[in-house]
Amino acid sequence: MLAPRSATRYGRCVRILVGLHSTYPWRDGEHVAARQRELGLDWITIRPAQQRDPITGVASHLSGTCLGQLVNTPFRATPCREIRIQARLRRGVLALDEALAEARSESDAPIKVSITGPYTLARLSRLETTAYRDWRHLAEDLANHLADALAVAGSAGARWVQVDEPFILQSPMDIRFLRDLLEPIQDAVQPNASLIVSTYGAVVGDLFAHLNSLPGTVVGLDCASSPDVIADLATTGSGKPLALGAIGAGVTPSIDDTARAVSTAMRRYEHETLYLQPSCGLDALAEETAHAKVAALLRVRDAVADV
Repeated sequence: MLAPRSATRYGRCVRILVGLHSTYPWRDGEHVAARQRELGLDWITIRPAQQRDPITGVASHLSGTCLGQLVNTPFRATPCREIRIQARLRRGVLALDEALAEARSESDAPIKVSITGPYTLARLSRLETTAYRDWRHLAEDLANHLADALAVAGSAGARWVQVDEPFILQSPMDIRFLRDLLEPIQDAVQPNASLIVSTYGAVVGDLFAHLNSLPGTVVGLDCASSPDVIADLATTGSGKPLALGAIGAGVTPSIDDTARAVSTAMRRYEHETLYLQPSCGLDALAEETAHAKVAALLRVRDAVADV
């Protein structure tokens, strides 16, 4: 496998790492970590039990929930299961330590744990119990449960923990509430791992500056759904390192166009590392299509480094 490439841009040398955002169309029984190394990726991404549904996978591991009918979301092309809250949540078994141990046995690459965050989970849940006053009360409890689980991930060797909060782009007025929800998660993972807060599936718009103010070390952005954010980055830079979702689940743009966009985003980038990844999970795609997108990202990384 090729070593990570560095690009010199505007007088700065930036290391560019490539990996998955979250999900991938894995075959049953496939060795997930080893396969990602075979694809040429710089880090290994795991999820609880490798759930293909990136939204409701974590909910199925919490006692007090069940999964209902398929529902559409504003940020995902394919539907996911509705989360039905039937009693006060009790911690289930996410088994992140087991997943991390398996990944480490297959590869020595750094590991990222990707999980849907408490705000998005709560907004996609249907309350069928009086144990919670409203969805905000539920979100606070979810944040505490996730903090406990992700603390285990950090102590078990995860380099990064990525918390996906795509629903905040639908309700930007809740950004302060999201900040409060993420604080216990950051406190839980920070001693051992870096927290990535990621959004996807909609235009970022004026929310970009607020995303930089959230707890966490890295900001994940979907540039495929929100191409205007590239110009914002070129103008203002970013207060935190970025995980750029340079290629989406839809039509893949040309390598040259994507490399130019990444280079533009780096104009005022003052951090040592830039993370390149798909803009969202690839679980809904055919394996051949998902593989092509990963290969395209690697070519984008090389094109940026070679210019």
